[in-house]
Amino acid sequence: MKTKQFYPLEHLTTSDDVQYVWKKISSDIKKFSKESILQNPNVLDLGGGMGEFSKYLNQRGIKCASLDIKDWPTNPGANQIKGDAYQMPFAD
Repeated sequence: MKTKQFYPLEHLTTSDDVQYVWKKISSDIKKFSKESILQNPNVLDLGGGMGEFSKYLNQRGIKCASLDIKDWPTNPGANQIKGDAYQMPFAD
């Protein structure tokens, strides 16, 4: 079986790519015995672009926001937020 290469800066454009990344993140969390994080996660996707990762998670009941400095076209369900990672537009 061929192993898929993971490139963190790659654009996530298909649900297969997004699903692969979420499975990898979940697996890494479990490796560090931090499964409780996955019980009710709040995810912030920095540099989320069009918000495909955020949209995928939100559709599965996982709260996720996509933060990007660029003003992307609206992607329903992606919870897109325009902002800079160095000066995030959140209270805390």
